[in-house]
Amino acid sequence: METKKIEQAEDELRAEHPNFDPNPYWMCYRFKDAKEGMMEILHHLLGKKAKWNKDYDEVATWLTDSHFKGLLIMGEYGTGKSLICCKVIPLLMKVKTSRGPSIMLSAFDLNRYAEVLGKGHHKIIIIDDVGVESELVEYGKRSIVFNEVVDRAERLGQTLILTTNLSEKELTSKYGNRTIDRLKFLTRKVIFSGESLRVPKPTEKENREEEM
Repeated sequence: METKKIEQAEDELRAEHPNFDPNPYWMCYRFKDAKEGMMEILHHLLGKKAKWNKDYDEVATWLTDSHFKGLLIMGEYGTGKSLICCKVIPLLMKVKTSRGPSIMLSAFDLNRYAEVLGKGHHKIIIIDDVGVESELVEYGKRSIVFNEVVDRAERLGQTLILTTNLSEKELTSKYGNRTIDRLKFLTRKVIFSGESLRVPKPTEKENREEEM
């Protein structure tokens, strides 16, 4: 078969089907001094209350070289998953590349953003608390938006950065083996362990002392 005919067929399919991409462009992140950058941002956000969880080392390793994969952070409540995924990583990306994630949302809002996500325009997608969302029901038809997000990410080469409180068994029960298999291909899994790191908001006195 001639190469020109294959290339012509690709061009025609792209014109007919905007989401057709036989060779999606996968993004790879290689941030120099990623751990130091994460620590600096943590101190910026939390001040003296900033703590470095040993599990953050794996995130720093991913940021140093993502190997063309996204990130799936699993773990119990309060271990810093949302802090790292929804604050530290976006800020680090913005500082290092001047480009942050294309869209950030809680899984609670997945159904509301189903149409926006369906357009496939977002290269970096951050979703916090995967698993808390319900099924989408439209005109009597039920669908699981997260399954569609994962499917689209594989087809279009989108980077997924996700957090969840669910175990792999619970994720499989909710989304099925097919989606979990794709998640394993698309993301690096990191498990945050330990006790809750949540701290009360600083008092006005503590704020003043920190500024002195």
